[in-house]
Amino acid sequence: MRWLLLATLVGCAQATSPFSNGDHSDSGVGQDDAATFMDAPGARPPDAPGSGSGSGSGSGSGSGTQPTTVTLKQNTADTPVSLGIGCNDSSETVKNEFYRVFDLTALGITSAFTVTNVAFAVYSNDGQGDIDVSAAVGTYTGTISSSTLAGTFTEVGNPTPATVANTNNPTTINVPMTEVIPAGSQLYIEIIATAGVDDEFFLGANTAGETATGYVENKANQCGQGSPTNATTADGSTTNLIMNVTGTY
Repeated sequence: MRWLLLATLVGCAQATSPFSNGDHSDSGVGQDDAATFMDAPGARPPDAPGSGSGSGSGSGSGSGTQPTTVTLKQNTADTPVSLGIGCNDSSETVKNEFYRVFDLTALGITSAFTVTNVAFAVYSNDGQGDIDVSAAVGTYTGTISSSTLAGTFTEVGNPTPATVANTNNPTTINVPMTEVIPAGSQLYIEIIATAGVDDEFFLGANTAGETATGYVENKANQCGQGSPTNATTADGSTTNLIMNVTGTY
């Protein structure tokens, strides 16, 4: 087993050492418009490795006693969705988990935070009906390291199923939910993709930069990452996972 990175460069699948490349029978990979938290597609920005600990950024609005709505993100840009990553045995992806962690206090959020939506990019998926994808949120207790997450994860509520159609075209998936994260917490968001049977799911990423680390995990340790590990380290090249969370406080 190994982490397989798929890269789009002028419409072709590109190998990035030490991971092997993967081709789809449909070699053209496009960009989707009008996703809730995606910027309009444009030219691919230059590679800008962005690793290290941090809590990301948030922007939103609110006034008076009305709740403030904010989207928390750590990606410099959500487009293009130029990479896809997943632990793979060359014919199917195994169960994969993908994470981002946000320190709410560091972001100026000192009250309870109600998660209303988790958004993530999909590079490709041919496992509809076979691979189940869901989004989960909760609290993380421990150090937000730039290499691994060795602390304690406490899930809030239950994972929410995501509807991910078969596609070879990058797209963004929104998963509405209502989960309350206690004040003073470090919020984590997690995308879970079950194992496929001759099918593959690849989370979307790019190289545009990030303000904090995204992490990948395969709990069965089939690719050497039995705990959440820096995605760029696991892949061997810049891999900025595209995952955001929206909520109110």
